[in-house]
Amino acid sequence: MRRQISLVVLFALAGALGTSLTLQAADRADSAAPQGALMESPAVRDVVELVRKAAELVRAEGEDAFGQFQVQGGPWYHGTTYIFVNDLEGDVLVDPNRPELQGTNQIGLEDQEGRPIVQMMLEEVAGPEKEGWVHYLWPKFALSEPYWKSSFVIGVTAPSGKQYVVGSGLYDAGPQGVFVIDTVNEAVTLLEKEGRAAFNTFREPNGPFRYYNTFVYVFDDKGVELVDGAFPAFEEQNLLDYRDPDGQYPVREMIEGMKTASQGWHKFKALAPDSAQVETKLDFVRKVQLDGETLYVGSGLYLPKQE
Repeated sequence: MRRQISLVVLFALAGALGTSLTLQAADRADSAAPQGALMESPAVRDVVELVRKAAELVRAEGEDAFGQFQVQGGPWYHGTTYIFVNDLEGDVLVDPNRPELQGTNQIGLEDQEGRPIVQMMLEEVAGPEKEGWVHYLWPKFALSEPYWKSSFVIGVTAPSGKQYVVGSGLYDAGPQGVFVIDTVNEAVTLLEKEGRAAFNTFREPNGPFRYYNTFVYVFDDKGVELVDGAFPAFEEQNLLDYRDPDGQYPVREMIEGMKTASQGWHKFKALAPDSAQVETKLDFVRKVQLDGETLYVGSGLYLPKQE
C-alpha cells in the first residue's frame, strides 16, 4: 500500500503522462514526430557529414590521414570541432584538442559521472550499423569545466587492415529526435541480445542510456512498467488504468495505438528529471517480441517551452 501511495504522489507531481497522440506506423506521416531542427539540427547534420568524410579518408589513405586531422583552422579542426581517432584497444591516435592524450591508452577513460567514454564508443562501432552516437561530459578545452557532448563515431578499416574509431562531436546539442531514435534502437538491440539482463544497463545512472534528461523505459503488453531509468518508483506498477488529470489513459492509448504498428511517436506531458517540472514530451517507442512476450521500449525528448 505504501508503494501505491508514493506512485500516486509522483503522478500528481508530474501531471503525469498527459494528452497522448496515437502512434502510427513508420511508413506513415506522424503528426507527433519532431520536425525540422528538433529531429536533426544543422549542427548535428554537419558533424555526421564531417565524420563520414573523415572515415572515407582513413579508408582511402589509412594512417597518412591522421596528420591532416590535426591542422588547426583546417577543414577537420576548427574551434571546438575536431576529428578524433582511437583504435580498438583504446589507444588515442588523434586528438588535436587534447594532444597530451595522443599516444596513450584510454580504455578506462570515464567522464566525471563515471560514463566509460572509450568503451561506449567501442560498443557503438561493434553494433550492427558500425556507427552511432555516444553522449558524455567532456571539457571544451583542457582546463575548462565539462559540458554535455554528443559524438558521432564510425568504425573504419584502413588499407593496412587496422581498425579504427573515427569521430567528432558537438557540445550541448539539446533535444534531438535522431538521438532518441538511436537510443531506442540500441536499447532494443541490447534487449534482443541479453534479454531481461539488459534492464540493469537501462537503469544505470552513468550508463549509455542516461544522458541529458534522456532515459529508457520498458512496458509489457499488460501495462506494467518493467524498467524506468529516471523514476524507479514506477517499476512493477500496472499503469494501464491510470487516468491523468485531463481524463486520458496514456499507457492504454500507447498500447492500443501500436496494435498495427511496430514503432512510432507518442506525445504527452511528464515530469522532467533535470528540472522537476511538468513538460511536454515526445517519445519514440518500439514494439518488440522477447521470449514470446510483447514489450514496448521507449525514450524521448522534452520540447522547448513556447514563449
